[in-house]
Amino acid sequence: MSNNKVELLAIGNELLIGQVHDSNLYWLSGKLTGIGALVWQGYVVRDDMDAIGEVVKIALSHRPKLIITSGGLGPTWDDITVAALGKALGREVRLDPKALEMVRERYEAVKKAGFVRDATLTPERKKMAYLPEGAVPLHNPVGTAPGVLITEGETNIVALPGVPPEMRGIFETSLQPYLRKWFSGVGTVQWGVIIGQGESTIAAIVNEVARAHPDVYVKSRARIVDGKAKVLVTLTVSGMEKSRAMEKLNAAREDLMRRLKEADVPILEEGEDLPFQQES
Repeated sequence: MSNNKVELLAIGNELLIGQVHDSNLYWLSGKLTGIGALVWQGYVVRDDMDAIGEVVKIALSHRPKLIITSGGLGPTWDDITVAALGKALGREVRLDPKALEMVRERYEAVKKAGFVRDATLTPERKKMAYLPEGAVPLHNPVGTAPGVLITEGETNIVALPGVPPEMRGIFETSLQPYLRKWFSGVGTVQWGVIIGQGESTIAAIVNEVARAHPDVYVKSRARIVDGKAKVLVTLTVSGMEKSRAMEKLNAAREDLMRRLKEADVPILEEGEDLPFQQES
């Protein structure tokens, strides 16, 4: 299996004092898994230079293909992600002409839209155009702070804003050409079955299938529907060529279905288009 490992960092004091519910790691994990990435670990970090740097170094030590941070790219005093990345990587942070032009264009646009009265590039606004040496700015179609792309050895580091629409906007537009290159040739396949018994009654079967198929993520999730116990069992294979992933998934699926039928477990529904994600 090629290296398709990804590590995620959500940055912000507001996340750790309960003021803001982080949805970025959840959203990013789903999107990345869908393109064949293997999301390995996620971290939530304070707006602290040393804390951010420490976690970035830990993530780098795992040699992932990609690290994505969200949060800390804005104009205020506590937006220190870029500076922390520069310090951790030993790179000087400088005013980047391309990033500055992106910030200028965005403020002209938001002024025209009536969101600000003055598009002057104040020191606070220019702050968002300072990047670590060698970094590439990523156009932000929603907000004013550009994303940041840094290549460190064989690992790509992408810093995105913490505001969800801005984070998603960059991910879905200017980051896409890079993602297609980094994760070309791989994919994710999944399949699920809903059964009409409680989770504990099929736990042994789930465990046996998981042990027999280590490349397949086997997960059961209990639900109560109309007062009756139901369980969704999902099989997921990520981070490998799609035909190979399908072979592994089909082998696990056949094994699971055989074991369920032998145990007389009632099967209510199965397929590739079940609601795999938990409703929020």
